Amino acid sequence: MFHDLPLEVVIGDLADAAQVADAAEGVKVIYHLGAAKEGPWEEHVRGTIRGTANVVRAALLQPGTRLVHVSSIAVYGKPFRPQHPLTEDTPYAEGPMTAYARAKIEAERIVQDAAARQALAATILRPGIVYGPGSPVNLSKIGCQVGRIFFVVGRREITLPLVYVGNLVDALLLAGRSARGVGKAYHVVDDGCPTKAGYIRLLNLAGPLRYASVVLPYPLAAVIGWTARRLGRCHRALAGIGATLSPLHLRSCATELAFDTSRIKRELGWQPDPRIEEHVRRTCEAAAASGQPPSYAFSP
Repeated sequence: MFHDLPLEVVIGDLADAAQVADAAEGVKVIYHLGAAKEGPWEEHVRGTIRGTANVVRAALLQPGTRLVHVSSIAVYGKPFRPQHPLTEDTPYAEGPMTAYARAKIEAERIVQDAAARQALAATILRPGIVYGPGSPVNLSKIGCQVGRIFFVVGRREITLPLVYVGNLVDALLLAGRSARGVGKAYHVVDDGCPTKAGYIRLLNLAGPLRYASVVLPYPLAAVIGWTARRLGRCHRALAGIGATLSPLHLRSCATELAFDTSRIKRELGWQPDPRIEEHVRRTCEAAAASGQPPSYAFSP
């Protein structure tokens, strides 16, 4: 996908400090988007935590280099009584959390420590659920999907914290250019995001496929998940259901989080393109053109 652009593509391993340093040599702005998204904790340590430490070390080797570190709204976890809206000063999650969220928190701390102790010129972005052409929509907060049926866990009116890939790219470029962003963290979530039910309606309007939705009450989903985990040793499919309907995932589906984006708009001048219906249409069209219907999976 990069062959027609004036870029040098280097394939390597973020956990290899020498490879990262070589790739970063002579670079004035480093955009760090690498991380492990699944797998055991060891994979997150290797890909996210150690990888971030290597990127930070590579940036420090070159005076004047800027680092834009892409984190995630996952650092806030799944609070039972969330503050509304969450700001960039809201504390990190505590207690049970996914390996992905835990590793993202540790990675942010590595960047923050280098900024405070070694004067690293770094900016942290915390995007919502990213979607766009060429990438499947990842809707962790809807519930679960079987074929063309969405089983909506929790209220259908919960707003999805989405960000269109083009809007995220705009935020990345602004963060890499603006001196005001050094030492700051910013939410990157679109304005006017649809609810769960609203997004399914947009999918049906925009794409060639039609999806149905069924509300799965939270208590029932919790019982199904618990039972499947108990019986999972007997059948692989049950183990998969139990993992999907995990307590953390169900809490994510039932919790509505709002994110304040006034700081990035005020300090960096970020203004997201509000044409959500158009963005969804482009995403569906790209998936249809590829011959692969979009898969609505779960984020970690």
